[in-house]
Parts: sequence; C-alpha cells; structure tokens
Amino acid sequence: MEGCLFEYNPEESEVSMTENRIQNTACDELSRVEHRPQIIAEASRLGCQARCLTYFRIKKNEKGIALVMALIISLTIMMLVAGVLYFTIQSTSISGAGKRYSTAEEAADGAVEIIKEGINSVQRTDPVPNIINDPSDCFVNATITRGVDCTTLTINLPGTVGTYTATATLQNLFTVALPGSRIEFARAGGIPATAVYYRIIINVTDPTNTIKAENSVLYRYTG
Repeated sequence: MEGCLFEYNPEESEVSMTENRIQNTACDELSRVEHRPQIIAEASRLGCQARCLTYFRIKKNEKGIALVMALIISLTIMMLVAGVLYFTIQSTSISGAGKRYSTAEEAADGAVEIIKEGINSVQRTDPVPNIINDPSDCFVNATITRGVDCTTLTINLPGTVGTYTATATLQNLFTVALPGSRIEFARAGGIPATAVYYRIIINVTDPTNTIKAENSVLYRYTG
C-alpha cells in the first residue's frame, strides 16, 4: 500500500487493518495540502507523523527525478534539432560552393577562347580585343616573338551574380614549319605555312574572391 506506508500483516486484526487503511487514505489526502505546518499538525493528530512525512519525501524525490528526466529528454531533442539544422545549412553551403566553382570553371574556359581570339587578331594584324586588359603592352610582343611570356593580362567576365576576374599568362613556346605541301589561296602579305605553339594559363576568381578555378591549354596557331 501507499500512503503512510503501513504494510499488510496477516496477524493483524480486521480493526487494525481498517485503521491502517484510514490512515493511508488520510496521508494521501494530506499530500495535497500546500502548507507544511498543516501537514505536520494533521499527521500528528492521526498518529502517523513520521510515516506521512517519509511518504511526502518519497513523493518529492519522485517529482525531482521526473523533472531531471524531462530536462534530459528536452536537451536531447534540442541537440537533434540543432544537428539537423547544422547539416541542412552545411549541405546548402556546399551546394552553393559547387555551383560557383562550376561557373568559375566555365569562365576560365571562356577566358581561354578570348586569348585565342586575341592571338588570331594579332597574327592577322588586327587590333587586340578590348576585353583583354594589357597594362604592360606585352600581349602583342608575346604573340609574335618566340620565347616571350606575358603575365599581366586580366579579363573581366560579367555574370548574373557579379563579375568574375581572370588573370592570364601567354607563353610563346616555339614555331615550326608544317610538313608536306598544301595548295592555298595566299592571303594578303603572304602568310607562311608555319605553326606557332602557345601555352595559355588562366586563373579565375568569383565575385566573393573565395572560389578559384584554373585552366591551362596548349594552343597551336597555324599561319
């Protein structure tokens, strides 16, 4: 039994058992009393003060354990929610970084094509495309002179989320005559049947300057 924790004893008389039940019920009722003095006074009147107070302490300990368990469960749930939010944010960030890197890679491919077009223009004695920034005026020299490098080229590539900046290096590697014979309609000025090999190195950074992509190609110009 609960209440004042009176235990059943087969040797007790029916009257004693009845009194125990009455006291147990009284102790249960006393557990609902808010003020401790009233509890003590009423328990003394019933003759079960020690047992009732022990019963109240047990109930109080049970409530404390329940509170601790509730706090532990709440903390566990909060940690799980925080973990889900963290992984969601991280996956979104990684996905965005992948998209920006892919865009930077495509920008590097586009910068290579621009440098190729610039080489073709110089070889045809046409102006260098305006999109190629050449502060040291080395692009033309590197295009027509073997063994000369131009490392100060920049290209600004506008995008939907900002401008991608490409730095380019042009290296004139060597010139060789093309083997075999060809029948051609000679261009004005008589361009010889030679091949000039260039190395083009491109480095691109995104608008936030956090994502970088690099591309390096070997380009052969046939004149």
